Amino acid sequence: MFNEIFASRLKGESYRSLLKEKYNITLDDSTLESLERISMSLGEEIVNYQRRVGYNKGHDEGYSDGYSNGYSEGHKEGHKEGFSEGRDKGFSEGRDKGYESRKNESIDHFSNTIIKLMKMLNISIDEASELTEIPEDIKDDVISKVKERISQ
Repeated sequence: MFNEIFASRLKGESYRSLLKEKYNITLDDSTLESLERISMSLGEEIVNYQRRVGYNKGHDEGYSDGYSNGYSEGHKEGHKEGFSEGRDKGFSEGRDKGYESRKNESIDHFSNTIIKLMKMLNISIDEASELTEIPEDIKDDVISKVKERISQ
């Protein structure tokens, strides 16, 4: 339920209908708008967080290196180098975590879709996966997740 309410890719009336039909939740326009804002991409939040961490790490390492090398030129060079390394590392980690988060969201989305199709149409995993347009880079992960979930 949490996934469908906060991580749903549905918008507007489709989102409102899902909540009404499945959970008997009626939403007015302002509540619907608020929920759509809350369900902002987790990957974007992770990337922004990692950027801040990278900036802060670079800033702190730069000052630390600068003080240990003497305040003047050593400080400036240490700050510049630490900032650059921290920023680059933060961007890289943020991008990787954001990609991983979006990938996991996609795997969950497609596995949920396949399971729903299997139940609604009484078809196999292979038939249901053919009806969806699963990106090749996550197809094996989606099928594995579906098999794992239906075996529980």
